[in-house]
Amino acid sequence: MSFFRLIRARWLMRGARADFDRSERHREIARAYCNRATARLDVADAILVEQRTALTHRV
Repeated sequence: MSFFRLIRARWLMRGARADFDRSERHREIARAYCNRATARLDVADAILVEQRTALTHRV
């Protein structure tokens, strides 16, 4: 393997690793947004259940 090919392979490997690390960070950010959205939906669901209970048990 020539010296040029060795350097090029190393450079490509470093770029691939950086892309992988970047994708991992993006996956963690997406997971955090998903968790936050799920929490908001849970809160909205609890509010709706409370309102429905209040409306159905009016005297």
